[in-house]
Amino acid sequence: MLDTFKSCFIITAMGEVNSLEWNKLELIEDPINITLKKSGYKVKWPHKNYCLGSTIKKVFDEINSCDLVVANLTGFKANIMFELGYSYAVSKPVIQICEIGEVLPFDITDINTIYYDTSEKGLDKLSKDLTKALEVVSEDKFSHHLYSESQKLLERKSRMMEELDLIKKELNMYICYGGIENFLKKQIKVYTTVLSTILSCLINDDSSKRIAILVEDEKDPNNLVIFENSGWFNTYDSEQLSLPKSSSLGGYVFNSKKEYHLKDIDSIEAKGMYFTRKQDKIYSSIICVPILMGEEIYGVLSLDCQKVNAYDELDVKFLGYCATLIAPFLKISLQQRNSKNTVC
Repeated sequence: MLDTFKSCFIITAMGEVNSLEWNKLELIEDPINITLKKSGYKVKWPHKNYCLGSTIKKVFDEINSCDLVVANLTGFKANIMFELGYSYAVSKPVIQICEIGEVLPFDITDINTIYYDTSEKGLDKLSKDLTKALEVVSEDKFSHHLYSESQKLLERKSRMMEELDLIKKELNMYICYGGIENFLKKQIKVYTTVLSTILSCLINDDSSKRIAILVEDEKDPNNLVIFENSGWFNTYDSEQLSLPKSSSLGGYVFNSKKEYHLKDIDSIEAKGMYFTRKQDKIYSSIICVPILMGEEIYGVLSLDCQKVNAYDELDVKFLGYCATLIAPFLKISLQQRNSKNTVC
């Protein structure tokens, strides 16, 4: 009789025999094996299949020949990320699982992941969640939707990571090759270039977006003003804009030191916040993230757009990383500004 089982390959870290990592892996084996078998899959674990020759070649062969990949990202290591990326590259349906408490890398945080714990209830929930995911696979939603979306997502993330590298190089160049004095002389050009680079990564054929660094007004610390900007700001916006900390989204983020993403400025969520929208506002969606070094806040990185739902969580995370890169340089700039005011 022909073998009618489909095959599922498990990507996972294993650890040394009898180590904590190994023992935890053994706890999830049965729930995974039983659930997959019920759905018609023959399960292949990397540590259960000894082979001669190249291990990585064997792994690639297994991925190429299987019908499904289940990727356990717990204790994620370089080889796991490599095998996961390869699985997506060859268009295999992938179900990601991970133990609760693990912090996943930026690149994969917005791909649906089943989180579990190794308690009895946790393992039971893992089986149920895995069953639901397998139903999606059986309905062939992966092949018609997830592959194309994953490819777009990976391309977008790749572009964002390239932009982050450019931003790092741009910022570090001025410090490394000329010191702080050189940076301060050219800081306006530096910030303009950095903000333009961030914006170019997020535009996607849409020129209605703008970005700004907001800092405390040196004349009135109860307000925020534009320190530097890029996009469709007009002269009035950049020179006259003043945002009260007590009644603006930028002020809320500055005071709370927490990011905020508002998909629609006219939504019920927006109306429920303590700030009120002015009638002349010309943006419809906005992200504000704090520019922090440790617990010290130096400003807010604000990105808005004339369209509603212009941004997603990936944009929020990307902007957060950019704010982290900008923080030490903004600190230097504000220290210079404050020292000038003290002298005056």
